[in-house]
Amino acid sequence: MSADAGPEHAAAESEAAWLRRLLADLPVAVWSVDRSGIITFSDGAALEALGLAPSQLVGTSYYEAFADRPDLLDLLRRALGGEPVRARVELGHRLFETRLSPSRDAAGEVVAANGVSIDVTDRAHDALELERRSRLLLSLATIAQRFLTSGDFEGAVGRMLELLGQATDSSRVYIFENRTDAAGELLSDQRWEWAAPGISPQLDNPALQGFPLFSERYQELAVPLAWGEPLARPVAELGAELAALLAAQDVQSILVVPVFHGETFWGFVGFDDCRRVREWSAEEIGALRAAAALFAAAWARHRSESELAESEERYRELVENASDAVWSLDLDGRFLSVNRAMCEMLGYAPEEIVGSPWERFVVEEEQRAVVRQAIEEKLSGTAARTFYETRLRKKSGDFAQVEVSSRLVERDGAVVAIHGTGRDVTDRRGLEDQLRQAVKLEAVGRLAGGVAHDFNNLLTAIQGYSERILARLKPTDPMRGEVMEILKAGERAADLTRELMAFSRRQPARPRELDLNALIEERLGMLRRIVGDEVVIVNLAETRVGAVHADPALVEQVLVNLVVNARDAMPRGGRIEIATAVAERAEIVRRGVLGVPEESYVRLSVRDTGEGMDAETLARIFEPFFTTKELGKGSGLGLSTVYGIVKQCAGFIFADSHPGQGTVFQVYLPSRPSAPDEADAPAASRPQPQRETVLLVEDEDMIRSLAEQILLDRGYRVHAAANANEALDLAAKLGDDLDLLLTDIVMPGTSGSDLAQRLLRSHPDLRVLYMSGYSDSLIFRYGMLQERAAFLQKPFSADVLERRLRELLDA
Repeated sequence: MSADAGPEHAAAESEAAWLRRLLADLPVAVWSVDRSGIITFSDGAALEALGLAPSQLVGTSYYEAFADRPDLLDLLRRALGGEPVRARVELGHRLFETRLSPSRDAAGEVVAANGVSIDVTDRAHDALELERRSRLLLSLATIAQRFLTSGDFEGAVGRMLELLGQATDSSRVYIFENRTDAAGELLSDQRWEWAAPGISPQLDNPALQGFPLFSERYQELAVPLAWGEPLARPVAELGAELAALLAAQDVQSILVVPVFHGETFWGFVGFDDCRRVREWSAEEIGALRAAAALFAAAWARHRSESELAESEERYRELVENASDAVWSLDLDGRFLSVNRAMCEMLGYAPEEIVGSPWERFVVEEEQRAVVRQAIEEKLSGTAARTFYETRLRKKSGDFAQVEVSSRLVERDGAVVAIHGTGRDVTDRRGLEDQLRQAVKLEAVGRLAGGVAHDFNNLLTAIQGYSERILARLKPTDPMRGEVMEILKAGERAADLTRELMAFSRRQPARPRELDLNALIEERLGMLRRIVGDEVVIVNLAETRVGAVHADPALVEQVLVNLVVNARDAMPRGGRIEIATAVAERAEIVRRGVLGVPEESYVRLSVRDTGEGMDAETLARIFEPFFTTKELGKGSGLGLSTVYGIVKQCAGFIFADSHPGQGTVFQVYLPSRPSAPDEADAPAASRPQPQRETVLLVEDEDMIRSLAEQILLDRGYRVHAAANANEALDLAAKLGDDLDLLLTDIVMPGTSGSDLAQRLLRSHPDLRVLYMSGYSDSLIFRYGMLQERAAFLQKPFSADVLERRLRELLDA
């Protein structure tokens, strides 16, 4: 051993010398403090910026050196208490990024605190650099958008990832797509990737293909993404299994943001840094969010165009093998030849077109200018091929909107003709109008859901405190009636928020196998009482339609709203026909809908003999708060509620109407059976509550105070926190004396779901009760509800709150 001591000692001294040289060149200070507060080591060029020699502090007391800085003293106390500490500290007009970590002996006792301070003054105060970086990221988003609107989707995505990676100095940029396997489990696959030079690509890594996103190993990643939140952390701060997977790819820091297609969690986009541990800036997170949104829009457009192209190809094969219109013009602009598709499109025989000038069919002067410019560009050599859109007049007098691609025809080096192909896109433009309308309704629905969520928070406080006041009043108290009126008003307001959530598809649904004909028959008496004697309701249900997969309460709400709407359209009386029939996918596709998921549907029709609607009114009937009724005669939420419920039931709804000819609404619901919902099982009898300990987390002060008072009145020990950080501190102090977590889902900063995941690591038997103003939340949609967890809808009463707690605690 003594023979080896010399070389080892020399190597250690060499490493120490190398470390001192490194610290002398970097704006860093490294220091160590023992348990008694004596500074045992200090070195680094950052000390010189404060006018200190590297070893000047060694041997002095940290507590005496910084006696006038309680914030610095608190940092050391926390580190010596065993807590890793990270903070920004201002000292001597310089700003330091400081990290302290406890050092433990073999027995696990903290014996010292080691610190590293980095001088970040220049970086923190360089506003011009931040502004430049922001402009750069915004420019990259604009460039990415241009690429995403090009015809080469795959190339545009690859270029976007490359630009983002270079702008942020990332090692890898990638996109994952989610899919559902045959068992219904959500899996994720890496689809695209850009890797910096010298970085190993991971696109062919089998571990990144088909991994279960919501399994225990990946939940730390999946939960915030499914809630629409980014995840930006050093790998060392992640859970052990996920950190090990990323470490195997040499990743040190990760930033990922979700990609949503409508309300569907489509996948995610991410940055990897394999070179260093870093904090991702707000600009970098914002750029990645923008890229995710742009990608989602481009992907949806790409998929829509692909499906449309396939549909057009099938159509051409079925209808006499027809193809796009094809023609040729001589240099004087007269038709030399046309194909059958051209004739069919315009309604002329071939001999009626050949020899005619193209101006015969392009009659609008502004459209003629477009065609002339395209011809001139080709003849002048400016463009070898031109693309434009124009309107052609048919023999019937109608117009066809046509996409044209044309090029010059050369023979022996001389231009002899112009060859063109055209595609009738009249129907496509109609589909695009439908898409814009759907996007508008989607945006309004999100707004409605947000309003309902915030209003439910207020209603929780209003109804909760009203119940508490009412419980304290004597039966003869004159104030009792006024408090009852407040409760009634709160209940009516809750009904309104339920309608808003129905439109936004955020109300709870319990679909099951439902006999639609039986439901209609059972409700006919009620419906006839609603419409009165002047309106006749006729049931034309088919007996062979079978069952649908839907929530009976929601379907009943659809039926009632449609019948009431029909009654209001017939002020002088009339006839309402309710009919059911079997419908296949093709029937819905003919309506212009792409991507119909089911093969078989049941069609529910409600037809009236009322006044009907013009096209402008028909285009807006499903918008919330739009109504043609007199002031005070309707809220404008009836048909928007119907729209939301049908979409929530995975169905489709259409309306056809003309002035003076009545209106018919047609609702298509999927006809697939399912097992009964376990939630319909009778609830077990609840025993008397025990004195369990509840950790209450709610960022709204009124609701937190109300829930705390309810639980205290009913014998629970309650510890309340306004956010996740406070809750974690309380949980650490409570230790094992914690039975249930009652937390809001959506909170500033760390979400309630993320908080629950963290607490379950240290409290595996903890019960969790989530609460939210939203109902149909991502918790249910993606299986994020753990065992021993439940959901509570706001607003709630004291009895409902206690019942849900007991269901969890007594299970």
